[in-house]
Amino acid sequence: MDIDNQERDLVWSRYNALVVAATVSLGFLAQLDAANALLGFAISVLSLLVTLAWLLITSYGWNLLHELMEPVKTDKTDKTDNTEPDKPDVYLERYKAWLDRHWGNRSQDPIWWYSHAVIALFYVGFLLLGARFLYLWCCLAAIRCWAVLIFLGVGFGALCLVGKFVHDNLPIRKKPDAKRKPAV
Repeated sequence: MDIDNQERDLVWSRYNALVVAATVSLGFLAQLDAANALLGFAISVLSLLVTLAWLLITSYGWNLLHELMEPVKTDKTDKTDNTEPDKPDVYLERYKAWLDRHWGNRSQDPIWWYSHAVIALFYVGFLLLGARFLYLWCCLAAIRCWAVLIFLGVGFGALCLVGKFVHDNLPIRKKPDAKRKPAV
């Protein structure tokens, strides 16, 4: 269980560090005015790339964590290696019940959804701020604003592609059919 605990801690450490980084970046971008539109646009694009990397890192971390937890789910022993060998491990039983509820597909795990939704919200925030700064820069430079629409299209397209990649790389596990009787 040590390596799964380390991986779980690593997933949440990376996630928390990137939440702080994204929040600081959003706060900085909110303080910029029209005179710094090009700087704001550049920081928005950089933040978009970091957010896409964050989405991939989080997805791979969750996948690895679930792979490491697979032996716990399939462990048939109800005893622990502690000083009371006849007492069932309540934590293990609760964890197995939780896994049975959400294990049919890893994306059914509610924490997975919430963590990815936060990342998507940051991404959309950076995308909209980037479009704002690009629009301000286009207005200052007397350039037509088609670039803003192209930027938004590319940004949402990139999010869709990464989302499809994340979804396609989720190993889907079917729950055991309760109606089916085991072969004798």
